Amino acid sequence: MYLWLTDLSTSSIKRTIDLQLDQQFRIKHMVVVSVTQLLLCTNDALLKLVDRSTGTVLSEMRLQYVPEHICLTYAFCAAAALNRGYNKKIQFIDVDGHTLKGRKNIDVKYAIQGIAWTANKNIVTSFDGFRAGIEMMSTAGTVIHRIDNNIAGQKLFDSPRNLSTSSDGSVFVFDSRMDVIKLDSCLNLIKRINIRSLYNLLDIVSINNDQLLVIDWNNIALIRPSTSAVSVLLGKKEGIEELGSFAFCKTTKEVFVARQDETDIVMVFKQI
Repeated sequence: MYLWLTDLSTSSIKRTIDLQLDQQFRIKHMVVVSVTQLLLCTNDALLKLVDRSTGTVLSEMRLQYVPEHICLTYAFCAAAALNRGYNKKIQFIDVDGHTLKGRKNIDVKYAIQGIAWTANKNIVTSFDGFRAGIEMMSTAGTVIHRIDNNIAGQKLFDSPRNLSTSSDGSVFVFDSRMDVIKLDSCLNLIKRINIRSLYNLLDIVSINNDQLLVIDWNNIALIRPSTSAVSVLLGKKEGIEELGSFAFCKTTKEVFVARQDETDIVMVFKQI
């Protein structure tokens, strides 16, 4: 179990040397592939594999359209949620050394807003035209289980967006009502955490079974699901403004942050 950020001390989290990219582009999504590589998605639907030490773009691949969300699946494999009109699919991408390769794509029935991976299954947030829900899906695109209503038939979610999974199979998703929702590995609703101290959540990453990192436009915060505590770790004074995306590396304990107005810099923060 990773114990990073257990003291909740902002003074122990320092901005280190920014990652200077060798190309200019706006970053919409990012995920950590390994201790040496980041996978970045641009606002014009390009996936770029970047060397974390030099900022060099090692490989790039164009998707059909800008994904709603991306995640890692198997080791050195990513998935992108693509929606465009009636075309709704999940595109899988292999990271083969220093090269990106499209592996396969699967058609899905409903528009996907967020995607995560656990126990060889996709977990997605989707909208069926009537109710928003969360689905567990096989690698072939078959829906194994969907949750959208409670036993009284009332909707459980307003507009669920990005989500993340922890090592015990728990699923964490943020809803447009400014709540973070915890579900177990079978998609049973466990807890709803109010986070109205933040504004316009953009993304969520699970560090371990009881620590989540979330970002809004101007903050990076830590959430502890067991206590519902929300602590802002980094804000404007550390250069956290107009954020677009972020990623966390559990091995090196680094947070990578991209601002919406930056085109060639990824900020790097680390616990000292």
